[in-house]
Amino acid sequence: MKKESTPFAILNVTTQDDRYIWAKFFWSKNSGMYGHQVITECNTGEGFKTEKTGGCGFCKKSAALESFIKLATGKYVGIGGDLSYYLNNTEFHTGGNEYSIPLEKLTEITKLKEK
Repeated sequence: MKKESTPFAILNVTTQDDRYIWAKFFWSKNSGMYGHQVITECNTGEGFKTEKTGGCGFCKKSAALESFIKLATGKYVGIGGDLSYYLNNTEFHTGGNEYSIPLEKLTEITKLKEK
């Protein structure tokens, strides 16, 4: 998959155990039939994975974040909002395009949608 060289967001998830959970979100290099897609490179403590959104008519940033949350927490969450809405909180924003969030807070996002 051809992607831009700089990620538009880097998300580091801190955990109580020894797992190293992170994700880097990139825009695809070519727009293709359905526009630019989001390519996610991540590690959820079970090895490196690469995923790509596909299609049009939805928020690709949110879809990529939802997919990563499902991989990291094992729970599906339909966020339905921009990635930045959940991450641009000064509590999680560490500078530039980097964010750091505890796994417990990431799990809280899934609980908000379960109600």
